[in-house]
Amino acid sequence: MRVQSQIVLKGDLEAQLLAVLTVNERIPSRDRADEVYRAGFRAALLAVAQANSLNIPNLRNAEADAVRCNRTVTVYDGRL
Repeated sequence: MRVQSQIVLKGDLEAQLLAVLTVNERIPSRDRADEVYRAGFRAALLAVAQANSLNIPNLRNAEADAVRCNRTVTVYDGRL
């Protein structure tokens, strides 16, 4: 008789979340609607990570990176 456990180890969950994030970010967005969908998906991944007390910097920074990539550069952009 085969016995399967329903326990997911934190290390395995973290690896799976990072793999999903990598695949999601690798394919370029086609339009604004696709980017909105991805933002929701990243938020869901972050919620899963936070619910399981996982500290994944790549996941926390993904939202900020997406905003930075999609921001239009203006004359008043004062970043160094």
